[in-house]
Amino acid sequence: AAEHNKLMVDQFSFEADEIGEYLEFVAKPYRDGIQRTKGLTRQYADLSNPRCIVSLFRRYLGMVPSDGPFYRRPLPGQLEFCQQAIGVHTLERYSKEICEVGGISGRHTGQSGRVSSVA
Repeated sequence: AAEHNKLMVDQFSFEADEIGEYLEFVAKPYRDGIQRTKGLTRQYADLSNPRCIVSLFRRYLGMVPSDGPFYRRPLPGQLEFCQQAIGVHTLERYSKEICEVGGISGRHTGQSGRVSSVA
């Protein structure tokens, strides 16, 4: 969760090449300068899939400011987000809650998802 808490909106961009449209994620080095994840990750769009990750990211990134923290606090009762970032402890809870709702068994913590697996 601490790794996700450091994600910034400007680490994601939408690009296209001869294969098609894709979402690009650029990992930033830690404060000590060591790159612990792949520097660049691409996820190509599958627009025939209603769960296309590129479409989902485009929608979400269109709802938050174009700079600053990636994870924003949702506004109650609305499909909008405020300027305030979600805290690290809230992110830790999300992993467990998502797995419970999705029927995924086992132990899930804030360490269950790595930033490099986002895109």
